[in-house]
Amino acid sequence: MSQWYQIDFPDPSSAMACRLYTYHDTVLVIVVLVLFGVGWFLT
Repeated sequence: MSQWYQIDFPDPSSAMACRLYTYHDTVLVIVVLVLFGVGWFLT
């Protein structure tokens, strides 16, 4: 039973960390694109 629990529900801290890393990467890409677009329009 404990094995099924581990398979169905992975460690909450690792899942939360994965979500935070994914969110951080998405925000970083958006910020870089916005800065690049603003710099391209200003030049």
